[in-house]
Amino acid sequence: MREMMSENNDDTPNSPAPFDGPSSGSSDDQHAYVPPSWSVPESEGVQHGEAFAGYGWRVLGYLIDALIIGVALGIMSRVLSTGFLVDFAVGFVIRGLYAGFLIAFWNGQTVGMKVVKVVCVDTSSRGQVPLPQAMVRAFSAEIIAAASLIGLVGSLAQLLDLLWPVWDKQNQTLHDKIGRTVVLR
Repeated sequence: MREMMSENNDDTPNSPAPFDGPSSGSSDDQHAYVPPSWSVPESEGVQHGEAFAGYGWRVLGYLIDALIIGVALGIMSRVLSTGFLVDFAVGFVIRGLYAGFLIAFWNGQTVGMKVVKVVCVDTSSRGQVPLPQAMVRAFSAEIIAAASLIGLVGSLAQLLDLLWPVWDKQNQTLHDKIGRTVVLR
């Protein structure tokens, strides 16, 4: 109990003895007070590897997301019996919000990205993508995809967006570049 008493005549029984630095290794140090270990909490940032996600993983994640959204939009369209333009506009908004909100608030991942274990992060900080940036990324992808409706030039823009990771050194799509993001695995 004496080891636990302060040496400055403080009669408080639970106050620890002052810490004089690292032990010198003498036998008297065997009963010296050692402060409890404190663990440093893990970062609240995204947990991920540092390798850029391969093209195949990105495509598989995209297909999973497309299936989820496609089924939901198909059911909604069938129930509401809306026309093509309404379906297209609603799909545009829902797909953009789906990707934007999930990337911003669900560890940088959509459902498809989570399944294939890839994560979308900010290009410079490699941290969580803030909501405005995630929305820019998501809706730029939607705008590029919607451009395919205007003919050959629009279709080429979408094709370029989808194929850009094949030759890009950071495996980024055009919408990744616009949104200042990279996808890691």
